[in-house]
Amino acid sequence: MRIFCNMIAIELPTERAVMNDRECEATLVVYGNHGEDVFGRLMAIETLGRFRLGESSTLTLTDTYFDTDPPSLGPAQWALRLRALDEERLLTLKGPAAPGRNGAPTRYERELAFSVEALSEVCDKLRESAIVLKAPVTETPASPEAILLAMGLSVLQRRTTRRWVRLLYQEERPQLFGEMALDRVEYAFLSGTVVHYEVEVESLVESGDRLVMDVVNEIATTCPGAARRWDYGKLVTGRILQEAGRTGRLRCREGILKEEDYERMERSM
Repeated sequence: MRIFCNMIAIELPTERAVMNDRECEATLVVYGNHGEDVFGRLMAIETLGRFRLGESSTLTLTDTYFDTDPPSLGPAQWALRLRALDEERLLTLKGPAAPGRNGAPTRYERELAFSVEALSEVCDKLRESAIVLKAPVTETPASPEAILLAMGLSVLQRRTTRRWVRLLYQEERPQLFGEMALDRVEYAFLSGTVVHYEVEVESLVESGDRLVMDVVNEIATTCPGAARRWDYGKLVTGRILQEAGRTGRLRCREGILKEEDYERMERSM
């Protein structure tokens, strides 16, 4: 499998195919008043402890999440996402998370180019958890979102992410083992836009959870007082922010989340 960083083709390790649609990653939240400084530092350095930071790339992701009405995916810890990346439309299904052997959570994740076949695969997978969606209707040309809405799904959340990616290597080994994504996430609510900064470290190889946690710990050491572990996905984070804004409990100034804001959010989870 290949990914492209600054138009250079990078071969991913063949072990990636062995992971069987399992995602292994850990996340740090970066307090908003430190976000730009931390991201600038992590993009500029070449080493992080015993790890080497390699090629970089920049992406803009527009994500829309869907659920039934009343919700059936969320309560069962499933998430259905439609992602716009340039001209691509990607359909992603994520399942319940479970703790990994070294503390890095793992979960089912399947991402496919949007198509009727992809929708059918998603429906089949959800049916294994007793979640039944309507069959997609494609008699007339329609946008991916329109097709999902016609299946009885409702929009749960919209957000835009500016993502900077660094590839990860062990200093003593040439093989790529993971990636570090620096995400500046904008949630658009009726009460205004809220910006959330986070760093995701993901394994691209089988049994890479220990390396993921080692990288996360190095980042926390490199950025003391500016970042901390955050074991909640962007979907859950956005829903808590939305509810806090609706009830007047969201008190961040100019849409920037500080340490005390995350502490309040975590108490409500």
